[in-house]
Amino acid sequence: MPKLKLLTKQQEAQVPPLGSTEKTADPTVWVKWFTPDSSFTWYVTERDPKTGRCFGVTVNPASNMPWELGFFDQHEIESARGHLGLPVERDKWFKPRPLSKVKAYEGAVK
Repeated sequence: MPKLKLLTKQQEAQVPPLGSTEKTADPTVWVKWFTPDSSFTWYVTERDPKTGRCFGVTVNPASNMPWELGFFDQHEIESARGHLGLPVERDKWFKPRPLSKVKAYEGAVK
């Protein structure tokens, strides 16, 4: 089975560079990655194309910090595996949306 790319060419061009949206009240989430056999989800708002370092949200409902805004590494995520050994996937049906909508969807806003 071919490996699913975590970013399409279009997404690579769309995701803004690191630090460029830090003053934006409600930045756009461009990409969603998830583990199909675990509870981790990553939402990307910014990315450094040279290093693969991303900024956005990591969601893990099983954690004591189920919603964490911060940095994560695309290359580490590409090599991560869930409980059954399945790789992280890009949600092909995810459409870019404001972070506030993602928070509401994930239950971070009560």
